[in-house]
Formats: sequence, structure tokens, C-alpha cells
Amino acid sequence: MLITLEDRLLDISSHLPKLPDRVVGRLTKSAWMIALVVGILVLLDAFDIVSAATAFGGSCTGILLGCVGGSALSSFYVAAALTAIYGIIYLWGVQPLRELRYRGWRIVFTGTLIQLVVGVVLTFFFGLNGIALVLIEVAVGWYLLFSIRSSFVY
Repeated sequence: MLITLEDRLLDISSHLPKLPDRVVGRLTKSAWMIALVVGILVLLDAFDIVSAATAFGGSCTGILLGCVGGSALSSFYVAAALTAIYGIIYLWGVQPLRELRYRGWRIVFTGTLIQLVVGVVLTFFFGLNGIALVLIEVAVGWYLLFSIRSSFVY
């Protein structure tokens, strides 16, 4: 299924305006740094969500145990956990991206898919406020990713 989606997005991206070769080269060489920075920022965001939830009341353990009961505060911890997952995935792709391996490209692509899913899931907890931003982030990420895809070695 991931390969089919990737192929469909590759086909769609072939009809979009191309970035200049110089920009593609720079993006390819700096993709690992971008993934590192994004991964760190996303993890910091997850910690901020935990801090906000803790400030609103209760300890982490108490809230997590209350998650089964449907506590509204536990949704913050679910959001933090889901956010941390795709932050870790971005960090996981840093070394293969640095080596210009396709595996690194695929890891970051998977991270963007998880980011999209997390954005949709979080709309159930927090409403539709952030979904437009997530869609824009993922669309721009896919445009850039598919612009540099051919630069990575299998």
C-alpha cells in the first residue's frame, strides 16, 4: 500500500513545476539536516504539549491512568505521544539521508504520512483548527521530497 501511494504521488508530482537542479542538489545534500531540525522541533513540541497538560492539572501518571476513563486532559498526552512518534521517525531518517540512501528518503516519507494521520486524529480531540496547517505542511513536504527522490540511491 505504501508503494502504491508513493507511486501515485510520484505520478502527481511529475506534473508539478520542477525545482532548478541547483536547488535540488542543495536540498538533497541538506535533507539530513532538515530532518534533524524538524525531528528535534517536533519532539520539543511534544514536550510542550506534555508541559501544558501537566500545568492544566494532574501528574503524567495520573492522567495516563485516567486515559481509559476518557479524561479530557488525557487527550493532551495522546497528542504528545503521537507527535513524538513522528518526531522520532524524522530523527531515524537522519543517518540514511546523510548517506544519500533511498531508505532515508522512505523513512521521512513515512514520517510525513504519520504526521498526516496524527493531524487527522488530533482533529477528533481538538477540532478542525489545525488540520489546514497539517495539510499545508505535508503538501509542501511531499513536493520537496518528491523533487529530490531521484537523488537517493537504493
